[in-house]
Amino acid sequence: MLDRTTAAPEATALLRRVPMLAALPEPVVERLAREAVDASFRAGTPIVREGEPGDRFYVVKSGTVEILGRTFGSGSGFGEIALLRDVPRTATVRAASDASLWSLERDSFLRALLGNVRAQTAATAVADARLGAA
Repeated sequence: MLDRTTAAPEATALLRRVPMLAALPEPVVERLAREAVDASFRAGTPIVREGEPGDRFYVVKSGTVEILGRTFGSGSGFGEIALLRDVPRTATVRAASDASLWSLERDSFLRALLGNVRAQTAATAVADARLGAA
């Protein structure tokens, strides 16, 4: 379930922990935080499914998610591959426990990253590493 939020300070601190977003200037991270949508998922629920179009980037606020047998917790981001490469989702992501996430719409995420060389380079490196590990 998704809800628009105005909890920018909380989201800003968490978004700063995501390596590809940490390279962004503070005003850009603050804008993303204002645009972030709160999303909650019960344990076992799919968040994204392999083959679906990518429309959002997610950051784990609390709980854990499972991607290809690996679990990720607070401060972990996912969903960048489909957005950066304009391809369908490359993996199914499930909530491994009850999970609360921030989600960023495709256009906001891409505008922020593609407007900053360091952030774009970091995001591309993450996507390349994940695809190499798949």
